[in-house]
Amino acid sequence: MPEAQGSRNSHSTRREPSDEYDDDYDEYPDAYSSRGGSTAQLSDKMNHVQLEDDLPDTTMLDSVILPAIASLFPRVSSQEARVALSALQRAFTDAERIIPGVTMELVNEIVDSVEHVEEDR
Repeated sequence: MPEAQGSRNSHSTRREPSDEYDDDYDEYPDAYSSRGGSTAQLSDKMNHVQLEDDLPDTTMLDSVILPAIASLFPRVSSQEARVALSALQRAFTDAERIIPGVTMELVNEIVDSVEHVEEDR
């Protein structure tokens, strides 16, 4: 599983350690290891948390856009229209994979535009 996420998140950058803080940990007790854990276990847990944080939020795509497109299928009568709707779903899914967060940004832009149109009325 980490391999797939690593390739999917190739856009993320690693932060360099800060020179601002002293890395001399010898003067502090290792609280984690005193509870029966190890530094390696803590590191593994932190890496897992970081991977979860790196996953893009696809809520808007999964809960709004794809269902809205799916709701159009019964309303179209031609195979060509169904193929076009399927292509639209694939395009949104691909765009979200390539540009994480793009669906949310697009929806926000649409909402803002609709609000401006309503204000102009």
